[in-house]
Amino acid sequence: MASETKIKLTPEQKKAVHHKKGPLLLVAGPGTGKTAVVTEQIRYLIQEKKVSPSNILALTFTEKAAEEMLSRIDEVMPLGYEEPWLSTFHAFCERILRENAVEIGLDPAYEILTPPEAWIFVRDNLLAFDFKYFRPLGNPTKFIQGMLTLFSRAQDQDVFPEEYLRYAKGKKKRAKGKEEKEEAGKQLELAHAYQKYSELKTQNSKLDFGDLIIWTSKLFRERPAVLRHYRQQFKHILVDEFQDTNYAQYELLRLLAPPKTNPNLVVAADDDQCIYKWRGACISNVWQFKKDYPQAKTVVLDRTFRLHSGIFHPAYQLIQNNNPDRLETKLKISKKLRTKGEGPQPEVLLAQTAEEEAEQVIQKIDELTEEGYHFADFAILARANAHLDSFIAALRRHGIPYQLVGNRGLFEQEEIKELLAVLRVLKDPHDRLSWYQLLSMEEWGIPAEQALFLLTESQKKSAPLWEVLAAVDIKPVQLIKELQAQSLKKPPTVVLLEFIEKAGYGRRLLKEESVENQLKVKNINLFLERIKLYETKAKTPNIPELVDWLDALIEAGESPAQAEIEDIDTVNLLTVHAAKGLEFPVVFLVCLTSDRFPTRDRRDPLELPLPLFKEILPLGDAHLEEERRLFFVGCTRAKERLFLSLARSYGGLKEKRPSTFLSELGVKIEELPVINHKTVIWQVPKDKKITQKAKMKFEIPRFSYSYFEDFKTCPLKFKYHYLLKIPVPPARAQSFGMTMHRVLRDFHRLSKEGQTLGNLLDLYERHWIPLGYEGVEDQRLVKKEGEKILRDYFKAHRKTLSEPVFLERGFGLKLENVLLAGFIDRIDRTKSGYEVIDYKTADKVASQKEVDQDEQLTIYALAAREALKIEPTSLALYFLKQNKKLTTKRTSEQLEKEKEKIIKTAKEIRSSDFPAKPGILCHYCDFRNICPAYKLAPPLR
Repeated sequence: MASETKIKLTPEQKKAVHHKKGPLLLVAGPGTGKTAVVTEQIRYLIQEKKVSPSNILALTFTEKAAEEMLSRIDEVMPLGYEEPWLSTFHAFCERILRENAVEIGLDPAYEILTPPEAWIFVRDNLLAFDFKYFRPLGNPTKFIQGMLTLFSRAQDQDVFPEEYLRYAKGKKKRAKGKEEKEEAGKQLELAHAYQKYSELKTQNSKLDFGDLIIWTSKLFRERPAVLRHYRQQFKHILVDEFQDTNYAQYELLRLLAPPKTNPNLVVAADDDQCIYKWRGACISNVWQFKKDYPQAKTVVLDRTFRLHSGIFHPAYQLIQNNNPDRLETKLKISKKLRTKGEGPQPEVLLAQTAEEEAEQVIQKIDELTEEGYHFADFAILARANAHLDSFIAALRRHGIPYQLVGNRGLFEQEEIKELLAVLRVLKDPHDRLSWYQLLSMEEWGIPAEQALFLLTESQKKSAPLWEVLAAVDIKPVQLIKELQAQSLKKPPTVVLLEFIEKAGYGRRLLKEESVENQLKVKNINLFLERIKLYETKAKTPNIPELVDWLDALIEAGESPAQAEIEDIDTVNLLTVHAAKGLEFPVVFLVCLTSDRFPTRDRRDPLELPLPLFKEILPLGDAHLEEERRLFFVGCTRAKERLFLSLARSYGGLKEKRPSTFLSELGVKIEELPVINHKTVIWQVPKDKKITQKAKMKFEIPRFSYSYFEDFKTCPLKFKYHYLLKIPVPPARAQSFGMTMHRVLRDFHRLSKEGQTLGNLLDLYERHWIPLGYEGVEDQRLVKKEGEKILRDYFKAHRKTLSEPVFLERGFGLKLENVLLAGFIDRIDRTKSGYEVIDYKTADKVASQKEVDQDEQLTIYALAAREALKIEPTSLALYFLKQNKKLTTKRTSEQLEKEKEKIIKTAKEIRSSDFPAKPGILCHYCDFRNICPAYKLAPPLR
């Protein structure tokens, strides 16, 4: 009999965790512990059933969900373990394609296009498309976004261009009359465009996100040996949030786990929480599963640990309106959950205006803080980002700390607007609007009147703007002059970081470790990562091209998420979509009027023809049902109190009607008189101050070797780098090292026939990272040196190294409450056993004594033994520049001492105040210009 699992399980949860064999449908409503069950099943398989982690594939829908599942596995797993294949569908498919791309004629070094990059790609290749209807002369790019959405919908339905083209040609052939022929002509043009888009991507070694799924399915269909390999490897497949999958993703699962084989396929789903139709989610996948896998068992988790009856019962009453398009009806099961007890019913807050609605919510928050709630206990949820604006204004007005969670809008943040203005001024010093943004930065202390005067002076004198500004002796102008001289020689990230440093921007943000300042630092980091992405793709990165690239991304609709900080005491503002998977003690669902929630049905501008849909469409109103599910998700985020808020007017003359979902919940709305109404702004009592600064917390869930190294060098440097995440210029050595590691990883993934010098050098060209170099000449010389290193490596590697068993193998190592994670470059099987190898790109070879004492190798030896269950007989550092390998060993005693050292260092980090440690290395530190202790460093000799 299997031993009991580590967490306490309900009978139904235990039934799911201990499921022995075959397919399983796990039906799990809100708060029933679905992800915990999936996590516990993975632990059970590895520990109790002795299944190898490499035989387990766990898939989910979002990166955040994958990270959460990984962190939960970290908590329940033993001392050391090899991580199972746990990722999103897209990341899984990318891993498969990288390893097998050549099997279907793809370049293994392909580049993935984000949606905005795809828009730019089509725009730049517009002349390659034979358009008649869809390239209007007045606005040639008008239909690009609509077409890309159409192509994405086709990919979601596992429809390749050839299939779309056959349909369109058939429609053209059958068309009668002018209107039919015109419509058929449009469809044929779109089908050809889809085909051309696919061809252009292949020719240019590019794939978009939809390609990752359908090309992996294509690989499996056309290469039976590859499919057979992965079917044999993945003996257990678990899918969390199955209701979020699209048709193509489900088809991929059916290929990996065909129904006739009675596979060990577990899918966890709640059809009432399927809210991503706009991303392609196919609710019929959940309904279809039991038809496709008739032998599948069904386990319904019938107890919610989150909700009390006052919240769940009205929400359950609401969602019944989606019948018969629900699993409860289709499978004849009950999804009425046992709740955690009684509790208050949802409460309605009715106001006259949007401003008054926000004030009522703030007042209620204040009242509840008197009862012991913290700001972090509150969530304000809206149907759309724009609906949160009045609440943000009210929170600012009353000094209540808040943050936007999971929202878009990085480019709209003030600190990013300022940096965009710097870049635009460097590109065009006559850009009046950007100059105003730049001169208005608080670093300069320039009054608005003076900034306006400077900008209008050129118009009065009829002189060029830059000519007038250049004559003024103020710091921002002098700094721009200085940076202009460097902008043609240095990469954009370096120029921008110099501006941040010399403007004193970084020092101001570090002066007070507030949530607001840390969010600004994180946003700047996110922005610089975007710029680094451009620099890795551009042949000669420069600021004018960068500005054009950023402007094109913005025009294409790029709006990356802004930063967020977890575990701090702030009110949370987010959309209901972003709240999926989260829970809060108190939830305010706001702006609940008929045209806001549910929102109007906005169809795609170019719709995929119905005959190409492969999913089963709902019987009822698909849009209204999805909106109802979204409302259900919003209500069930609340653990204790749920407030439903709306106003009679959000501007305009017409009074808003309450959302139909309110009546479906069974709540009553009181009437408010509307006579010469004036918005009521809630006043904070004079004897009370509700402003509260959120306290900063630094949580370190996972450690790595580099953490220990940096902390040992200087705790303050560690804090700047890993906790505050202060941006630093890209490092030349790091870029070169990453390039070489990626090249060798992909080279050794090729078959022996593919391991030619030509392929090695081709991978080098494709993987080259052009970041951190002093200029074009510096980059050329280093790149040439790297080519020589690889030529020498190719000559020697078959003699010097064995064939790798593992490449970049991930591991997790648990020592008491410390989780150490990392990747081992490679593990070879030799005549005497296993050898762990770490590549080095250092300029000189270490001594044998240094290799014998290398802590990173010790950690890798420990990870190989404890996590990968491999007892290495030797360890090696391979110095690529010198083509020399030095080997060493570690005893069990050394490994035990390393465990103690890791635990001790982790405790020091967690309890540290992060003091500076001045020394000679300060002169080479990226943070020397903002570090208060730099002046204490001894001088260089």
